[in-house]
Amino acid sequence: MTENEKIKQVLTSMVEQNRYVFWYDEGGQMKDIATSLDVPGISVLEMEDNAFSIKFQMQKGKQPETGFVIYSAKPMPKDEQNWLLDYQEEGALFSADMSSLYAAECGIAMELKEKVVDKHLAFFKKADNRNKLAAKLSPGMDAAEIEKQMTAVVCKSNATCEAFTYALITEANNEETTMQADLKAYNLEDFYWQQAEAYFGYHAGRNIKDLLIVLFKNDMQSHLTGKAPTHIGKEQALTNEALIFMRDWRDSRTYGDLYTEWANRLEEELGIKEEVCEYNIQQLLNVETFPCIDKIIASYLLTEVINDSITTEQMEAIIEERENKLFFDVARHTLHALLQARYLFADIEQKMSKFTFDTAKEGFSLYERSLYTIDLHYRHYIAETNLAESKQLLSQVTERVERTYTNHYLLELAKKWQPLIDGMDTWKMKGVFSQSVFYTTYVYPFITNKKKVFVIISDALRYETMVELSERIAQMPRMETDLKPAMLSTLPSYTQLGMAALLPHKVLSYEKAADEVFADGISTKGTEARSKVLQKAVAKSKAITAEDFLKTTNAKTAFKDFDLIYIYSNMIDKTGDDKASEGMVFKATEDEMAHILQMIDLIRNGNGCNILITSDHGYLYQNETLDETDFSDFKVMGDTIIQDTRRFVIGRGLEEGDAVKTWRAEDVGLTDSTGISPLQVQTAKGLNRIRIKGAGSRFVHGGSMPQEVVVPVLHVNIKKKQGVSEVSVDILNKKSKITTNTQTISFYQNEPVSEKVKEVTLRFGFYDQADNLLSDSITLTFGSMSEDSTQREQKHRFMFKRQLSELNGQEIYLRKEQQVAGSSQFKKLEDIAYKVSVLFMAEF
Repeated sequence: MTENEKIKQVLTSMVEQNRYVFWYDEGGQMKDIATSLDVPGISVLEMEDNAFSIKFQMQKGKQPETGFVIYSAKPMPKDEQNWLLDYQEEGALFSADMSSLYAAECGIAMELKEKVVDKHLAFFKKADNRNKLAAKLSPGMDAAEIEKQMTAVVCKSNATCEAFTYALITEANNEETTMQADLKAYNLEDFYWQQAEAYFGYHAGRNIKDLLIVLFKNDMQSHLTGKAPTHIGKEQALTNEALIFMRDWRDSRTYGDLYTEWANRLEEELGIKEEVCEYNIQQLLNVETFPCIDKIIASYLLTEVINDSITTEQMEAIIEERENKLFFDVARHTLHALLQARYLFADIEQKMSKFTFDTAKEGFSLYERSLYTIDLHYRHYIAETNLAESKQLLSQVTERVERTYTNHYLLELAKKWQPLIDGMDTWKMKGVFSQSVFYTTYVYPFITNKKKVFVIISDALRYETMVELSERIAQMPRMETDLKPAMLSTLPSYTQLGMAALLPHKVLSYEKAADEVFADGISTKGTEARSKVLQKAVAKSKAITAEDFLKTTNAKTAFKDFDLIYIYSNMIDKTGDDKASEGMVFKATEDEMAHILQMIDLIRNGNGCNILITSDHGYLYQNETLDETDFSDFKVMGDTIIQDTRRFVIGRGLEEGDAVKTWRAEDVGLTDSTGISPLQVQTAKGLNRIRIKGAGSRFVHGGSMPQEVVVPVLHVNIKKKQGVSEVSVDILNKKSKITTNTQTISFYQNEPVSEKVKEVTLRFGFYDQADNLLSDSITLTFGSMSEDSTQREQKHRFMFKRQLSELNGQEIYLRKEQQVAGSSQFKKLEDIAYKVSVLFMAEF
């Protein structure tokens, strides 16, 4: 584009925007260009001591569609001598030098040409820069505002110091320097660092990495509580905006990963782990600047747990405080394992010190009511340890967990329990339902009342797991759960017999010299056989595996013709019964619970209302490698051996031994109609394992320990309408005034979360009357199930930006917003007014 074409383009654009454009060309060097300007809708007027006539023409003469260019070959007159001053002030000035052309092209006022265009001429020489800048500028912007927009062009960002900094640290992380080089080349480098100084309070070296180091260390120091070790110098205190920037950066969906990369990098380069190791756990509790903090807290808690110097409540509070922190995941499973170890030790100490029962029924009830939680905490500990970020760190605790669980719980329970079992003539307990009456007790009433019922039978789902599963189900929409009194399993407590017992029947028997149980003469081995047994009692019934059930595409039509559906799931037992995989049985337990939740969801979608969940048997599990003393010297011998495992034997003419209790078939509710030698059952006493070649030894069942024979039953009722509310949250200590640059607010969850009261996620932040955010913003989830009101309170210290000092005497608002379900959006719930009354502006 030639210079003439450039001038024509700029003049045309200026007239379109301003209508009146004045061009003072002292000496008349551009007169030919000006007078030859021929643009439709634009009238060119030459001013030569004829200002009055030009003014008349502009007022009364023929009016061009677009506007006027008033050209003069003389210098611009003084205001008092300028007859056209009113029009000139209404319009715009034009100059034909390159800086002026650039200014005109971008819409920059001529009086700012020297401060902006001349100062940053290299920026304006690039047409792409000019085009992008012109799109960002608005009339009335001053030099600083234009320079901010120029920096935004270079950084390809919004025109804020935060956005510039994000762009520059992204570039630095990628080991690139293009933006930084351009800022320097365009004379904008000083401008950025002045912005950083004003916004962050940063005064050190003009280097992005230096800035980051100061930002990170300032953030860490600001969140430490108590007195720092004397040899660790406190970094220069930056502004609240610097702290808010760091918090927003951590929470950013766009730049969060970038924060993590820099945090890991600087943690290593600055030796942060060695530095903060000298702080105690309370000082570190609120720090989330670096990943190592949660690892260090885990190390501290390890020592506390080993020394029994911390309560479960104290650990819960620490972990709850850390759970919402960015780097919690680097030690999540380690910390939860330690908490479960603390639960386990406390549970055993409390319950086993008062451990007593005089009958098997009392022992059964004690386990159902209380002791099961020990097995639950043990399962959780092992499961978390298997996922732990540092198994080596947990090794000392694991050793104690195994020792305490085995010696102070399992062995003590077995010592008390086994003599009572030895004294039983028949496998019955007064006041406890036998597994064999499951159908008549729980299923048949639905059938007689013409109500469809789904029965989910989870192989080896223990009582403690069902309690947890019940709590999870209760959190699902429209679910109501009722954990029924536990049943006494069949003996031996194993799959073939337990599954048969759950079917409708009058008599259970072994009619072959094989591990096959018959219900009223019909085999119960396999899904197809179980369907036949069901259909004998209920014509419209069906047995199906969980895998096939979950393949159902239309639950509303798939089961509409059935009144009774038995669903068989086998994740736990299948994993535990295999020597190669038995160590993953607790992982399988977690998978099984998720599997059952999927089934329930499918039943709900199919308009089902009633579900019964039960199991065929439980199990014993010890994660450690067993000692030789855990295996009995008993040798399985007899006329006929139908089945022999680590925990039981079924056969005829069995030889007795001290390590087992021998039962007749009728003693354990079985019918023996073969006419040959009597059928017998032997169950291992206490924790004994029978020596069997090739079998796993850590996961066992078939015996009579409570973990094996206390069988759960859960009724799930799916409500047609949702009778569930969200937990309510109040803001405590509502002070009417803001007097400093920080404000601590307490948030109180009014009731525990339960099956009727669901958790809620809320966001809080302070806003001015124009809806500008004045503080950091915090998102909190209120989901505590604790009955202790102190455990349901959360606190946050809000940090205000400097704008607050400009609002002295005015009202601002603490905004409460709720997250919209299934999205990242929030809706406003309420604004709570606070009056700004800052006594010392210097605080900012």
